[in-house]
Amino acid sequence: MTSYYAHTPSGFFVESGWGGRVIDPATWTPHETFDGPSSWGHERLNLSEGLRRRLRDMRLDSAARGRRVPHLAECPWLYGELLGRR
Repeated sequence: MTSYYAHTPSGFFVESGWGGRVIDPATWTPHETFDGPSSWGHERLNLSEGLRRRLRDMRLDSAARGRRVPHLAECPWLYGELLGRR
């Protein structure tokens, strides 16, 4: 998928994209991953350098373990991890 992120004039953070994976709702099974943030290397410039460093470290660890399948960039688990909520 090719996409971009932007802030709307009213302050919403949105992603627009095209070319995403097509799934069959009858056979697709959702799953939750715990391998850190986006494998694509997104730099969330709205976060502090300390949090961005943690995200980079998580991506590097995931790659070192051979986990290279991209997953959702925005997920409740990730932000829970960053905020120390489990």
